[in-house]
Amino acid sequence: MPSPSDQFITLRPPLASSYDTALAGLPLLRPRRDLPGPSALHLYPVQLDPSLPDRASLRRRLFDHMRARGIGVNVHYIPIHTQPYYRALGFAPGQYPGAETYYEGALSLPLHPQMSEDDQSAVIAHLTSGLASLGLVRVCVTQHLRTVP
Repeated sequence: MPSPSDQFITLRPPLASSYDTALAGLPLLRPRRDLPGPSALHLYPVQLDPSLPDRASLRRRLFDHMRARGIGVNVHYIPIHTQPYYRALGFAPGQYPGAETYYEGALSLPLHPQMSEDDQSAVIAHLTSGLASLGLVRVCVTQHLRTVP
């Protein structure tokens, strides 16, 4: 009998594939899924398009939009060199620009084995409406937007 973690890993790929399809064409970079070897898909991090001006502010506003609607987005991960402990050791913003650029546009979408298709549809709808509220996409929303419990 498969372990609970094996079962969780089995349930995530179809959800990730649904995100891959639904988010195509939005001003987001989706996670690479063409890498060799299996992935546990414990996160589904997207990036706002790197060419967007003021990405950090747009990401913050999108984060707030999603959270206000009950969508458990998160940001993974804050660059370690900007954490207080490492700042006290002499690290400073600007030392690792790749990490900082990633962080400015990163947003992790909910992805868990208990997620239903309706839950995921709500995440996608609110993400799209959030991008529209920022002027990044034009949409005609005809479905009811709801919060995810």
